[in-house]
Amino acid sequence: MLRKITAEEFRHIFEKKYTTEFLDISNSIKISKIKNNNICIKGFDIESFILTDIRVQEAMSFLYNVPSVEYYTVSHNIGFKKNKSFEKQVSELYQIFDNISVLETNSKIFAFQVSKVKKDAIEIYAELVNSKRVNAFINHFTSKELADDLSEESIYIYFPENMKQSDLKLKERLASDEYIQYLLKDDKQFVSGNCISVSHLTLNEINDDPYIKAFSNLISDPLFLDVSMEYEFNQYTKFLRW
Repeated sequence: MLRKITAEEFRHIFEKKYTTEFLDISNSIKISKIKNNNICIKGFDIESFILTDIRVQEAMSFLYNVPSVEYYTVSHNIGFKKNKSFEKQVSELYQIFDNISVLETNSKIFAFQVSKVKKDAIEIYAELVNSKRVNAFINHFTSKELADDLSEESIYIYFPENMKQSDLKLKERLASDEYIQYLLKDDKQFVSGNCISVSHLTLNEINDDPYIKAFSNLISDPLFLDVSMEYEFNQYTKFLRW
């Protein structure tokens, strides 16, 4: 169930959550663009790479959902893998994205910022979504549709209603889901923020959505719906935040 709250209520809750340490780290982030040397990895399997990397699936879902605007570039952050070399990660990501920057804090790399998905990669991703082969949670929230049911910026807090047996089963399944575990990592908020795009759903659909209900019961923080006007696209967007 959604209940509208004021911006002051929202700020008060988030001021408690985000510590001085978090804000200090956020303010110290350095972004540096990585030169694209048009590296081509012989035999690189785009489909396999997408299916085996949950970070890439999330980024592609986010960028897939956003309308294409010629003069405005939307980006998304992908966490840095400590068990793989920097060079290998860059060369692999350049098979999917045209633009890559590196994010550092205190001289330590923690993420890549990616934008402009290559045409062949987005076509492959769209086919994977249509055939429901990407992560089920990501698939559920990937859509180019836009629910045009709101006409003002607003913030709602989400209260899950009583869980049915089917909701409990979905919650149990999601608890061990690779993407949910990634979302709930402590450092996720530093990488790409704790948010999910739900712009394709109406308020009524968000209220009734079984995935949102199950997910809200897996997190310890309150779940919010943030409705904002994106002036670059001249449309309202909806994001779940926690």
